[in-house]
Order: sequence, then C-alpha cells, then structure tokens
Amino acid sequence: MARIRPPWHSLTADEVSRQLQVDPTVGLSAWQAKARLRRFGPNSFGQIKGPTDWELLVAQFKNIVMVLLLIATGISLLTGDVFDAVAIFTAILLSASIGFFTESRAERALEALRRLASPTARVLRAGNEEEIPTSELVPGDLAVLNAGGRVPADMRILEEDDLTVDEAALTGESERVDKQIGPLPVDTPLADRANMAYLGTTVAGGHALAVVVATGQATELGRIGRLIAEIPHEKTPLERGVEGFGRRLIWIVVGASALVTVVGLGRRVPLWLMLETGVSLAIAAVPESLPTVTTVALAWGLQRLVRRNVVVRRLAAVETLGSTTAVCADKTGTLTEGVMTVTAYALDGETIRVTGTGYRPEGQFLRDSSPVDPHDRPQLRLALVVGALCNNAALEVNAEAGWHGHGDPVEVALLVAAAKAGLRKPDLVGEYPRLGEISFAEKRKQMTTFHRAPAGGVLSFVKGAPEVVVAASSGFFTPEGERPLSDEDRSLIEARNQQMADEGLRVLALAYRRHARLAADQPLEGGLSFVGLVGMTDPPRPNVVDAIRRCKEAGIRPVMITGDQRRTAVAVARELGLLEDGDRRALEMSELAGLAGSRTREVLSQISVIARATPEDKLQIVRVLQEGGGVIAMTGDGINDAPALKAAHIGIALGAGAADVAKEAADMVITDNDFATIVVAIEQGRTIYANIRRAFRFLLTASFSAILAILAAIVAGIGLPMLPLQILWLNLIVHVFPAIALALEPGETGIMKHPPRDPREPILPWPLLASIVWRSLLIALATTIAFYSAQRLHGDGPQAVTIALATLGFAIMLHMFNARSERFLFRPGQRWNNTYVWLAFGAALGLQLLAFYAPPLQYVLRTVPLAMEDWVIILVWSAIPAILVELSKLLWPRVKRGRDRPPN
Repeated sequence: MARIRPPWHSLTADEVSRQLQVDPTVGLSAWQAKARLRRFGPNSFGQIKGPTDWELLVAQFKNIVMVLLLIATGISLLTGDVFDAVAIFTAILLSASIGFFTESRAERALEALRRLASPTARVLRAGNEEEIPTSELVPGDLAVLNAGGRVPADMRILEEDDLTVDEAALTGESERVDKQIGPLPVDTPLADRANMAYLGTTVAGGHALAVVVATGQATELGRIGRLIAEIPHEKTPLERGVEGFGRRLIWIVVGASALVTVVGLGRRVPLWLMLETGVSLAIAAVPESLPTVTTVALAWGLQRLVRRNVVVRRLAAVETLGSTTAVCADKTGTLTEGVMTVTAYALDGETIRVTGTGYRPEGQFLRDSSPVDPHDRPQLRLALVVGALCNNAALEVNAEAGWHGHGDPVEVALLVAAAKAGLRKPDLVGEYPRLGEISFAEKRKQMTTFHRAPAGGVLSFVKGAPEVVVAASSGFFTPEGERPLSDEDRSLIEARNQQMADEGLRVLALAYRRHARLAADQPLEGGLSFVGLVGMTDPPRPNVVDAIRRCKEAGIRPVMITGDQRRTAVAVARELGLLEDGDRRALEMSELAGLAGSRTREVLSQISVIARATPEDKLQIVRVLQEGGGVIAMTGDGINDAPALKAAHIGIALGAGAADVAKEAADMVITDNDFATIVVAIEQGRTIYANIRRAFRFLLTASFSAILAILAAIVAGIGLPMLPLQILWLNLIVHVFPAIALALEPGETGIMKHPPRDPREPILPWPLLASIVWRSLLIALATTIAFYSAQRLHGDGPQAVTIALATLGFAIMLHMFNARSERFLFRPGQRWNNTYVWLAFGAALGLQLLAFYAPPLQYVLRTVPLAMEDWVIILVWSAIPAILVELSKLLWPRVKRGRDRPPN
C-alpha cells in the first residue's frame, strides 16, 4: 500500500478499496490491523509538540528591558537596597507571568484538536462489527457512521443512506452537507468533497459505511495541528519597539551614570556617595514601572473591548491592532448579516421588491416603490406559497431568542418572506397537507414536495436551479391564468436570471404542477407550470459601510474573502463600498496559481476582493501579504482557519460559536461577528499605543530630569541636590501614578484619520527623544535654580535638598498635563474628562506631602518640613517648565509654517 496519499475523493469506491487493500464486505483481519497500527501509528495527535512550559517561561526573560531590570535588581541587592530590589523584581514577575499565561495558548489549541476525537468507533473487522478505541483505527478500516456520532478519522464513503454531516467545526460553513459515494474532480475544494467525511465533524443524519483513508497527523485535523505547532510566535510592533528602546537605554544609562560619577569625583564629592549616586541613577534611568504601566494600559484596553464584544486572548495583540494595514474579513456573517433574506420576486413582466432583513417577518412588497398586497396578486401569492411549502425549515419566536430559524438558511428566508405576507407555514400545511417529498440532490438541483389540494387531487411544489426548473416546465402561471411556456418566455427568464445574479442575488426558480393522482409509473418532476424567480441575498450589516469608510480614511485596506464566484462577490463589494463602479480590484484564487512570488505580492497588494477562496487559501493570503511588509489581521471561525489565524499578526475568531481550535489559535474573539467591531478594536489599539508612548515619554522625562539636575548641580559646584534614596522614591513611587493615568487616556479625536504607523518605527523616534531631552533640561535647570535659591536662603543642608526634591517632584507632576497631548493644552475642544489624571495628581501630591511632613518618611528619606517661603520657590520653579512647554506647543507650529512658506 503506497505511503503517498492519493486524491481519495477522485477515485471510485472500488478503486479506493483496491488502493487500501481491503475487502469492502469483511474489512481488515486482526493481524492486518495490528501490522498497520505499527506502520502508521495510533490515531491521535500525541506527537504534535509545541514549546514546553519551561521554554515559554524562559522566553519571557529574553528581552533587553527585562535583562536591564534583572541587573538593576542585582545592583540593589549588592548595595543593600532591599526595598528597591523587591519593587523591581515584583514588576519583573508581573510582566513574565502575563506573557507566560497568554502565550501558552498554542498548546491549548492542540489540546482542543485532541478533544475533537471520538473516544470509540464502530468498525467492521473480519466480517464482524465491533467497537474499538479510536486510537486503534488504521487506514483500510471499515467504519460504521450513525446519526449523532463524531467522525473518528478521515474517510471515503462507500455506502450511504441519507447521510448528512455537520462540517461547521472544520470548514466554518453552517449548512449541513449531503453526502454521496460517486467520484469527484481532483481539484474539488475540501468543503465540496461530498464523498468524504473528516475527523472532528459530526454525523447529522442517516448512516453510512466508510473506509478510513487517514489517521492521526495524516488527517486534515492533523495537518492543521502541525501547521499550528510549526508557525513561530511573531513579536508584536510594541515588543519590537520596547526591545529597540531597551538597546538605546543601555547606552544612555551607562553613559549618564558614568558621567555623573566622574564629574562628582572631579568636584571632590566623597567616593562612596558618588558610587551610590551613580548606581541609583542607573536604576532610576531604567523605568522600572514601565512593565506595570504597559500592562495596565493593555488591560484597560482589554476591559473596554470586552464591553464592545471583543474578548482578547493575548494582551499585546490589543496594541498590535493599532498598526494594522489590512483586514482580511470573511464576507458571510462578518461583512454581511449571515442571514439570507429574500429581496425580489421576478414574475411575469414585473419585479416585486421585498423590504426588511433578518428573521423578523416585517417588511413590505413594493412595485416601482409603491406597496402592493400579495393577496391581490395571485402570481406573487402562489410564489410565496410554493417557497413556504417546498421547505423543511422552521421559523419560530420565543421570549428569549426572539425570531429565529431552524434549517437551511435559504429555506428559512423563504419562510420569512411568506410570513411578511401573513402566510405562516403551519397554516399552509393545514390547508395543503404534505403527502411526500423528493429531497434536493446535487445532480437534480431541485426539490419537490407533494400536497393534498383543498379542491381534491394533488399539488406538487418545486424549487431549484432556474435552468433545471425552466427546462422541466411546459406551462407559465400568469395573472391571466396558465398558458404554454414559449421560447421567448424562456429567453426572458434566462435574461432576468442573469440580471439578478449580476446584482449579487442567489436565484431560485419556483414552479408547481397539478396531479389527478400520484402513480409510481409516471414522471413526477416534469410538465411543471413555471411561477417565477426569487432572488435573495445576505444583506450588509448595518454599520459595515461606515466601518469600511473609516478603514479607508485610516489608511487600512479592507479585503473581502469569500467562496462566492467573482460576479457575486463584486456585486456585494460594491454594495459595501469596497469597490466603486468600474473598479476591477477583484480576483479568484485560481488566478494566483501561476504567478511568481513577487508578482503574487504585487497583485494581492492591490486587491480588495478575493473570490472562490477556501479556508485553506487564507494561510497563503496571510503569508503573501506579510511578505509585503504589512501588519495583517485575519478573521475565521473553522478548524481549518486556525493556521491562518495563528500566522496572522492579529488572528480574529468570529462568533461565540467559532470552533474551539480557532479560538485557541486566535489573538482575539469577536463575539458578535460584526466587522464594525473590528474597526472599533483597531481604534482602541491605536489609542493604547499612543498612551503607552505617552507613558514612556513621561517616565523618561522624569528619569532624565533627575540625572541632568544632579549633573548640573555637580558641574556648578553646589553639591548634590538629591540623595540616592530620594531619587528612587520619585521614580518607583511618586511618578508611577501619573504614568498610569497617561496610559488610561481616552484618546485624541481624529485618531482614525491618520494612516497606520510603520511597524518598524521605534517606539520613541529621534524627534521624540529630542523633545524628551529638551523638556528634561528645562525641569533640571528649574530644579537646580530652586536648589541654589534654597542654599542661599537656608544654607547647604537638608532644607535645600528637600526643596530640590519637592521642585523636581512637582515639576514632573505638572509635566503630566504637558504629556497628555502634543497640541496646546488650552486649545478649544481639548477634553479634560480623564478622571485618572486628577486622581493621579492627588495621589502623587499626597505622597510628596507625606514625604515632607510624616516623621517615618522624613527619617527614611532625610527630609525636613517646609515653610511657606519654601513653597513659593517650589511652586514658581516647578511651574515654569510646564508653562514653557505649553508656549512652545503654541508657537512652534507657527514658526514651522513661516519657515516652510516659499519666498516671495
């Protein structure tokens, strides 16, 4: 038996049996089963391995900021500062724990795959039916499938009796699949392989005999599991930005600390004091509270997203959304309602439009924008009756779920349309009792039901593909009564069908026939009277058009992925605003097959609609778009979406009903399936990144201000303005609250009017670093002058040091308001609604006052109480930097405009 797997769906049942060397009447013998179990291994995913828990834990410490913090902890312990060491190490543990627990989701995704396996299976071996553990199934086993059971391996169906399979967990398609035994073309997509049954799917009805063709990792689920395990973890833009920032910070820390130490020694400051000060400055220059602030910002964004129907599985993914350059979204259920809705009936010479969406039977029937009563139009009423009775679905209402449908979405749509005219299926069934049915089959492409007519005899109602129903029709039901169906009629119906399809509608034909009686020897589906065409669509979600417009304004390219043919996809895309009239940015996946790599990237970078795409194609789409340098978000809900969800920068599982494997592989879950919710999440991601950058900038300004103030005082020869423990008090305690408040800013207006930032851009580019240095110099200079003024007033002692500490602390507290925005603080429209800023100011103020007036803290920090004249110095010099920064915001744009103005 060949190890290479042939395209089983393209072979006949006999060919499959021969390939697998099994007698389809008796199955494998016991020794054959044992030999194959040794050869192919157990039917399980036990060998699919992701990273171990230890490897995940160690990985959390492999970034430069964490290494700096660990070094700072060690230095604190060596110098005896146990309090500082404990504070820093707590921040390290918090950050590492969050990373460990969120990144272990890949292994849980593999575990979700394992849970999909049925524990036992019924097989035919040596002519006897027996029950065995699914782990013992081998290729060639004959398995018995019954309604309600899970498919225990990948199988080729040999015999079936009304077999239907729910493949939603694998393909994401909610419609049950009718199975058959005949061979299919080699290139048939997985979701259309009606002669196959796959591991993890569920038998919805009927029963079958099938031969196992793949087990364990060789199954479709196993292939997906391998892809999940093999896809490496991609660092987010924030993680890359922090890492680059950490590398810069190393040089800043070492340089600044060394410079201060050398200058201090040159000024004959005691060696031990300068060494301790240098170490303290090194620790102070590393923003120890940064992991905490970042975590708070991400967690706050997470909570806001939960209220907007977004469940985030990985914290850093919230920020990554802000860098998104393209969102690849499924059409059905994400861009559209996911509920088929009848929108038009094409009858003899007229078109009746139907309003209303969803399951609620509310809407109007319009002809040329004027309402019509279906009961006054026999042809329209008959079309509604045919659609409602040639139907196995149900439309129900209850207090909890409201109006909802059960069954095929197309049939539910026909029931809703009839109910809008007051024609309820239970009432119609009472008037036309059902006698029998010829179910829909792919080969026939139509369905027929038989009913007892109120006046006697039998009526058959038919719905199906227009070309099939028209070919089976000889009559035409018109407002004037029945007449023969002419060739001209057939041409007009074909043209109308084409027109409706071009509008993006799914079209069915409706017909009926009168029978005096039913007889086995007479054809039952010929000689029909054609009634009309019904067009239905999955309408756009209410907020999607606006959401797509907002995406485009924000420089984000929405890409619609659908299994529909291109003509239908383009019609829907135009309705959504993805494409304009004449816009040809749409293609089918098959068109990419012959393109080289660079050409594929070039083509996909300009495409907004990808038609005839399967879930398996999504991984290719993600990888190609990522090669182009974009940050890609991908949606999905089926098991075979999981590799693409994990590979994407942002994997988005759609709906609470998404497969567990898809949820585990994704970074977030959108519980309402709405594309507009994704856009809200992107906006939140941009806000979070802006807030983290604000907090970075604030913390660095605070740290650099302390370093520069000490350097300036030493260079000026006026002594040390602050003691090492006082520096750490400001850095680890006082400045944490303003930084957290800045991380909780609600966001500036117009944040979605700008293009996405370059993911390669450092979190603090040079212009921002320059502004940090400029603001730090202002605060350091003000602190130094206040220190010098205090020395003139009180002499060189603890009073002057306390005034310097208070001035620096208050200047940084006021700088929190500067850091809220890069625009003038008192401009019209500026929002002052961040309560956290005022709470942080109050907390920082309270802590500073305690440091000056609470005896225990006075003793630890070596401070003294401050008099009223001291507060005059403190308030004046701490306010000056904040005022100058605001004036620079007001004047710099005007200077820049004048400089950029061309000469006369």
